[in-house]
Amino acid sequence: MMVRIPVVVASLGLALAAAFAGEAPAEGGPKTDADKGQDIIFLAPSRPVLIRLHVEVDGRPLRETARAATEEYLRALFRHLDRNGDGFLSEAEAVHVPPPLLSLPGTGSESVHVAFNFRALDANGDGKVSPDELREYYHHFQGDTFVHHFHSGMSFDGAALGQRLFAVLDADGDGKLSRDEVANAATALAKLDANLDDILTPEEAAPGLRPVPNPAEFAGQIPVPQRAPPDNRDFLILTPDLPPAEMAQALAARYGRQRDELGTGRLRRTDLALEPEVFRRLDRNGDEQLDLTELEAFADRPADVELKVRLGERAKGAALLEVVRPAEKTPLAASARKTGDGSVVLQFGASRVELRCDRSRMAPRFFATLKQTYLREFKTADADGNGHVDRNEALRSPFLRGIFAALDRNADGRLEEKELLDFLDGVQALHARALACRASLVLSPPGRGLWDLLDTNRDGVLGLRELRAAPAVLAALPRDADGKLDPSRIPASHQLALGLGEASLNRLSGDVLVEVSPVGRLAYPPETLGGGPLWFRKMDRNGDGDVSPREFLGTPEQFKKLDLDGDGLISREEAEQAEALRKK
Repeated sequence: MMVRIPVVVASLGLALAAAFAGEAPAEGGPKTDADKGQDIIFLAPSRPVLIRLHVEVDGRPLRETARAATEEYLRALFRHLDRNGDGFLSEAEAVHVPPPLLSLPGTGSESVHVAFNFRALDANGDGKVSPDELREYYHHFQGDTFVHHFHSGMSFDGAALGQRLFAVLDADGDGKLSRDEVANAATALAKLDANLDDILTPEEAAPGLRPVPNPAEFAGQIPVPQRAPPDNRDFLILTPDLPPAEMAQALAARYGRQRDELGTGRLRRTDLALEPEVFRRLDRNGDEQLDLTELEAFADRPADVELKVRLGERAKGAALLEVVRPAEKTPLAASARKTGDGSVVLQFGASRVELRCDRSRMAPRFFATLKQTYLREFKTADADGNGHVDRNEALRSPFLRGIFAALDRNADGRLEEKELLDFLDGVQALHARALACRASLVLSPPGRGLWDLLDTNRDGVLGLRELRAAPAVLAALPRDADGKLDPSRIPASHQLALGLGEASLNRLSGDVLVEVSPVGRLAYPPETLGGGPLWFRKMDRNGDGDVSPREFLGTPEQFKKLDLDGDGLISREEAEQAEALRKK
């Protein structure tokens, strides 16, 4: 049975002990300790840019917080599995160990679980599994606490859509956008919204434009002409899974114009526009070239751009996202600018990178939904209403069938409600917390035109929030000598979103799903993380994650009260804050 569930909870064992990855990076791998931060290399057209994120969770370094939460969870999981309390797991007890998930979520590949193999758990071959062996099992098979995946992109040609939008904004038809035309962008684009649903679709923007075929829709059918799926090779995420040698080869392939006789990539000063002091630092032998060995040390230096990210709880007045570098008098000083408490724009020549932070935290909300789902399934399975689920009843329950033996801790063939609650409160709650201490980064495919620049969540449509932001986005772009915006100055755009446990290019997360097979293993139920209070979801008729004045069913005064930031939209976050205050 395949079940669609949130990516952050794809299996009970999803990246749990990955927090320990910060303790012992692979030999020769990049450093990933909490002090150094998380490195990302943006492969801009003229040079690679080293971006370093210092991520804090609840005021402590990411990996420190995740390690503590994971240790607490694994201790609880081990106690739950250790039925006889002897401090070890026998093979019969270990069969219920949740399987690690190998593939990174959202990469487009199918999720693959590690098949149960007692010998993989029993590292020393003594016939039993210790707590250390259980921890090392997860550590070995799973990745880092900082995970990432690439967004799949949209199905329409963004360049063609961008040309259509530019023509609409260019009221006088001179091929450029004046300051007045930029200021009027939101109004001009809103007129294309034919059905008045506060969403501008590609069909409305460019009637007759055909979508790019999705290869998945034509599986097993006659091949049709189609554009290759979006491919994002503009970022290198330096994790233990990316050896320095592979990073060096990627840099040489991207910027190298020639190779020596041995086939080793070498980069000259003219190949990449690094600052002279940076090039000299990397050029250890002083031969005015960077070979692969020298390129392996590309990240072993002060970063070009350094950002501090404070996720979860933070001190009063502390910014969610703070620019630490570049300093004001450095060559890259103008490349980083904050556009809000949780967002920053990095501009490198003809490329624009926007990083946004997700303020939401899934653990409390998700666990409440999770607990309700388990209890509902328990009561449904208890067909005779005697207060427990026996083995036969469990076999008739699609939800409990595969996990009954793991939940029936005393192995008496009956699952009591107390056993279920003990598991939920003593194990699953800690697991949800451990998941919520992981950082997830989502990267968009490269955008090449005006449509992609404005479509910041890469969902293929322009929502009201994106339409309203259009004047500010366009006003920040460089202009020609006449003060006008030439279409050639519209940069290639990238959108990045960072969040706890999950991340989404939408303003708030909760939509990314992945398929897994939980049969025979403990697994989370097929529940999404929710989209705000019920009244909010019903009013959000176009499903864009915001309630506009057109959608709101109350009075203007009530709308203004709920719109806490005064931006003319009620977000899911604002709705949840209002609901929390109402319940107090």
